[in-house]
Amino acid sequence: ILDRGSRRAFDSDARRFGEIIYRGEFYSQECKYLLPSIKEVAKDVNGSVSFLLCRGRMKLLKASSPKQLYNADRASMEKVGDFDHTDSQGYLNIASGLAKTQSLAGLCGKY
Repeated sequence: ILDRGSRRAFDSDARRFGEIIYRGEFYSQECKYLLPSIKEVAKDVNGSVSFLLCRGRMKLLKASSPKQLYNADRASMEKVGDFDHTDSQGYLNIASGLAKTQSLAGLCGKY
């Protein structure tokens, strides 16, 4: 259901939420802040989700939904068939722009 950025935010919020529950601080200000974002993500969950809560952490065990974004047939380059590796080169050139700029400014390793 979640794209990469939303998943990253949800993982962070879920980890913090698990810590809050573990500490017994469900009625804290921090929890009041987190609950709306967790509820926003959860509104589209209409399948099944299994997870483990342990020591303030949450581990996703299994998730399935009719709205899930991942599809094995669409993710396979062999099955899609019209993939051209030069497509990746163009993306990598654009995506590496920040790293190149940081390197040229002396903020990280040499480019």
